[in-house]
Amino acid sequence: MKPGDIYTNTKRRESFRKLFDSGLFAKITIELASPKQDGSRDLEVIVKELPTREYYVEPGWGSYEELRLRAGVFEKNLFGTGRNGRIEGLVSTKGETITLSYTDPWLLQTDIIMNVPLYYERRDEPSYTSEEASLSILFSKNLSRNLTLTTGYQYKMTQLYSLTDDTPLPKDEDDYNKGTVGIQAVWDTRDDIFYPAAGLRLFSGFDISLPAFGSDLEYGRITLGCRYFMKLPHEYILGLRATTGLIFPIRDQISIPISERFFNGGDNTVRSYKHSELGPKDNNNEPVGGLGYNVFSIEVRKRFYRNFAATLYVDAGNVTPNRSLLESDFTPYTSRSELLNDTFNDFFSDFRFGIGMGLQYLLPVGPVRLDVAYNPDPEEAWNEDTFVFHFSLGMAF
Repeated sequence: MKPGDIYTNTKRRESFRKLFDSGLFAKITIELASPKQDGSRDLEVIVKELPTREYYVEPGWGSYEELRLRAGVFEKNLFGTGRNGRIEGLVSTKGETITLSYTDPWLLQTDIIMNVPLYYERRDEPSYTSEEASLSILFSKNLSRNLTLTTGYQYKMTQLYSLTDDTPLPKDEDDYNKGTVGIQAVWDTRDDIFYPAAGLRLFSGFDISLPAFGSDLEYGRITLGCRYFMKLPHEYILGLRATTGLIFPIRDQISIPISERFFNGGDNTVRSYKHSELGPKDNNNEPVGGLGYNVFSIEVRKRFYRNFAATLYVDAGNVTPNRSLLESDFTPYTSRSELLNDTFNDFFSDFRFGIGMGLQYLLPVGPVRLDVAYNPDPEEAWNEDTFVFHFSLGMAF
């Protein structure tokens, strides 16, 4: 409300909600003062501030990263302006990450949120090691209670190490810079973000990297996904997931660096595979990823005793191109059209499956989860496991 406005209860409630949603205040009262001689009235707003600085240390364990530790400082009221700042570090047996971010929840006094993250990361993946430094500027807006739109720009510098000599990917793509513009929309009606029992989450994203944006690479990326949850009789919960993605090189770009490609397999995708190990591999049995992927899951969940819950699930997924690489004896592609043809021809072929069960202990920050999955048809040529165990935090989807 602004000076001179007509007072309404609707505006009062909206003002209260915006102040409360800022997370800065423990108590808020909004009251009208007594009328003045001219008939106008002052609106008195009294707030009690919350502590705004948070220090946190979060030890954890993951099936791939194993032991990890996250620590940081979060300030919700930088310089008394209501802006947010965060400094965070993450170390694990697979690498380390340092992140600094600045968030303006009311950019130019609007309801647009601006986030500016800066990060450095070194990480060991199954078939390579990467060092990345990135700066982004992102803008988000809640178009409705359930719909959020995000757009922005990212500039990233990448250096790759430990690529095998037998990889079917070009060796000159181990040092590159990438400038990307993207947009993402999310529709979310789930009743709980950690352990949903009902609701729908849809997301779609598109980003493009071009020399005009400061990029050494020229390609576009599309991602689509759906999560659906429904209550069944006897307190069972049905969860369904579908996720797909496609990368398409543009103009003279023939292939995509391994660190930009899609991978599949792990505790949050197809659980009968270890991290990133579903799909084609080189002659050293290292995963090479692909330009497309799919993940489909059906899961039945039930809380059976206090904070303990159990799941039965079936996962299916693939990476494309897949068989085409094996049949061509891992020969690198020499034309963009050949790469795209194999990607589309393999897009819905050679699905791999995981059948399993899991046990969760529900915590306020998400469930601790133990999964065991069976692969009914392991690929001997790629030395796939018959059984895989995962231990992690959070549901698979």
